[in-house]
Amino acid sequence: MIEPNSFYARALGVLVIGFDVLADGTVANVHIVRPSGAPDFDDSMVACFARQSRYTPQILDGVAVESRGYAIRIPIMSGVPVP
Repeated sequence: MIEPNSFYARALGVLVIGFDVLADGTVANVHIVRPSGAPDFDDSMVACFARQSRYTPQILDGVAVESRGYAIRIPIMSGVPVP
C-alpha cells in the first residue's frame, strides 16, 4: 500500500516499464507493465528508455551476461511544487 503523503501518492499516474539488460549493458524487450493512463506519455517514455538506457550488466564467472525481468516506475507529476 502507498502511504498517503508519499511521492508516488502525489503522482498523477505511474508508468511501470519492464525490460531486460543485455551483456553489453543495453536494454531489450522494453514494454509497458502498467500504463500510467496517459498513452502518449507512455509511448514516449518507452521509446526514450529503450534508446537511452544503459546499465552495468551482471557478471557471472567473469563474463557479462544478460539479465531478465527488471522493472522501473516512472511517476507523472503535475509540475506544481509540493509544499
